[in-house]
Parts: sequence; C-alpha cells; structure tokens
Amino acid sequence: MAPTRKDGPPKSKGKGASTVEDSQKEALQFGYPQPLVAALQAIAARSTAGLFKDLITVPADRTAQQLAQSHANVLDRLGKRLNGNARAKIALRDAATAWIGRLGQHLVALSARLQNVAERLDSDQNEAIAELQAATMNLGASTGDQVNQALNSLGPVWTAMQEAELLRIATALRAFSSVGAGASGSQGGLAPLASSSVRMFFARADLLRHRSSFSGESMDTSGADTAAKRRELDLSAEPWPKASTGLTPERPGRTAVFDEEELIPAVSTPQLTWTTAWYRISRQCWEQGSAPVGQLAISECQEQAFPLQHLVSDPTAVVTEGEAIWAMLGQVVEQLESTSEVSQLVERLHVWLGTCRDCPSAVPQVRQGLLLLAHATQGNLFSIEAAGPSTTQEWLYPAELLSQNIPLTGILSTTWDSLALRVLSMPCPLRAVPDESDL
Repeated sequence: MAPTRKDGPPKSKGKGASTVEDSQKEALQFGYPQPLVAALQAIAARSTAGLFKDLITVPADRTAQQLAQSHANVLDRLGKRLNGNARAKIALRDAATAWIGRLGQHLVALSARLQNVAERLDSDQNEAIAELQAATMNLGASTGDQVNQALNSLGPVWTAMQEAELLRIATALRAFSSVGAGASGSQGGLAPLASSSVRMFFARADLLRHRSSFSGESMDTSGADTAAKRRELDLSAEPWPKASTGLTPERPGRTAVFDEEELIPAVSTPQLTWTTAWYRISRQCWEQGSAPVGQLAISECQEQAFPLQHLVSDPTAVVTEGEAIWAMLGQVVEQLESTSEVSQLVERLHVWLGTCRDCPSAVPQVRQGLLLLAHATQGNLFSIEAAGPSTTQEWLYPAELLSQNIPLTGILSTTWDSLALRVLSMPCPLRAVPDESDL
C-alpha cells in the first residue's frame, strides 16, 4: 500500500494578514441602548424571581398597616416598571432612528468614494495603456486584445440609474431619521397614573392605621341634629317661576356660532413644495454668498481621507462656468423664470459640482453661495445658515466628512432646517432619471 500523508492542523495566518483583512471590512451594527438593556435584564430577573424566594410571613398574619405598606410597595414597583419600559421604548426608537440616519449618510458617502476610486483606477489604467503601446510600438507585437480589454474596464462602477436609485434610498433614509415621531398617547400618562395610585393607597393605609382608634363616642348615631337640619329645609317654594322646560328662563337666548368673532381664521396654509424651498434657498445663497471662497485651511486627517493636493489642473474653465451659472442664477432669482430654465440651472449645478471635485484648485476662486446651493440641491448640507467650511474637503465633500466622523476645521451643521429638509425629503421634480433603455 502506498504511504499516505497525514493531514496536520491548518496553519494559522500571520498577524499582518489578519490585520489587513480586518481593516478592509466595515460593519454597521445596531446596538441596544442602555435603558433597553436594563429593561430586558429586569424582565429576565422577574421571570425567575419567585422560584428561589421563600415567604417569611403568611399574609393572614400581617397587620393592616403591613398589608397597606405592601400594597404601596407593589404599586411603586409597578410604576417604576411601567416608566422603565416606556423609557426603554423611547430609547430604542431614538437609537434606531439615529442608526438609520447614519446608514443614509454612509450610502451618500459610498457613491463619492466609489467614484473617487474608479477615477484613480481609470487614470492608472490609461497610463498603463500608453506605456504598453509605447513599449510594443517597435517590436511589432499585437496588443490589441489587451488594450481593448483595458478600455472596456474604464468608466464608472455603477450606471447612472443605479447611482440615482442609491441616492434616492439614502435620501429617504436620512429624511426618515430627521422626521420626529411625536409623543404617543400610550406613553403620555404613565407617571401620573402610578403616582396617583400610590397616593390613593397611602391614604387607605392611613385609614387602616387609625381605624383601631375609632370609638363609639366619636361616632354619633343619635340622629338628633340631622333631624333638626331636615326640618329647617323649606321645600314648599318651587325652584323656577315657571314649569321646567329644560332651559334657564332668565337667560337670554343667543346663537352659539355667529354672534362671536372667529379667533382663528379658516385660512389654509400653503404647502411647502420642493420648488418653493429651492427658490428660498437659492435667494439666500444669491443675496449672501456672492463673495469668493478665498484662502483655505489644510487638515491632515481630511487630506488622508480625501487626497486632493495632487489634482492641480487649470481652474479657468471651472471658474468661467461657475460665473455663467451665477449670472443665470441671478436671472432666475430676480425674475422667477420658467420651470425649464430652473431645470437647466439645477442640471448645470449638478455637473459643475462634479467638475469642481475634479479640479479642487478652482475652489478659492468660485463663489461661496454657488457651492452651497449645489450641495443643497443634492441634499449634502443640513443647513445653509449654519455652514462655514474652511478646507477644500469641507467645501467639496461635506456629507462624506460627516458620515465618516472625520474631525472638522470649519463649521458644518448636523441638524436639519425646514428648507433643506424639504429639498432633501422630496425628489427634485425638474430632474429626469434616465430609463434603462436610454443607458
């Protein structure tokens, strides 16, 4: 029989390999808040509380005061139990809502990260193709298949429809986390119910405690005074001068609705639409954001996350396009042009923001309001008034910095205002998402 090799234990990976593998994984896990953990532990403890506890006293041997105190303690524990469960439910809802918001921010940042990585790969791929063609030019070797395969790999990771769907999902998640749930009726009256019950049982305890001090002398059952009081009542006169009709005769009749002035007029408040919110944001950016960005600060941690210093292309075309869009924005804001011009402006803002990210050296020369409006149109800013970026990354990638918890040098708001939330929570009616047949 041929010898066989005995299988030994599998070799473990080195420390460096496991570290690299773990560093490439990112997990978004939902953790229970502390009030919920405490409530669940209390539920588990109560399920086995009566199995290992002996009764010290028989209920029949207790005094009235002990029984009343026991009832009061039971009600106190029940009140704490109800309030603890309610607080745990509220903490669970708030934690889940915040987690959904962070998930939406990660999805928004994922699209930009994939685009940045794809551009890096395409740039290196073009350099490799050029070097391959230069190396095989004089050798007569056929490299057409390799070049065609490399050219086919160029382009974005996702299609335009996939990116639009991802942004729609991320927008819906962030809007869901920004909408308050409101207080429900079942959670509103827990504490007053428990406290009133405890006070009622303490009153009963006082009655039971002092019942033994009652004597026959303190309880007068003769009924002499009550009979005298009954004789003092004069029941001969009628309560009303006329027969009872169900109404008060002396009170003048009055109309319940039309005699009094209406305090709150029945005027319906117009609903805040996407177009109305966008017009208000654009007017605010036009009136307060005409100054250029100017000198920028440098943040090492932001540069490590979003390296931009190597992009040094000519910013003239980007600045010129920005000035043209700014002039068009002035016409739209001042003259309230038609929907077609607003649609064209929104589309140009979307494309111009991408060119600014490809050419970050143009940021100091562009207008502040134009960059803020471009981000607000795509839902990248929580608030226009509370935005004060100071680095190139903060001007170009505000949502991505907030989603990855990267330290900020300037000011970026993390709470939504009503206008920005309306622009984010509703899809833009002026931009058409391409169908699959058009891709």
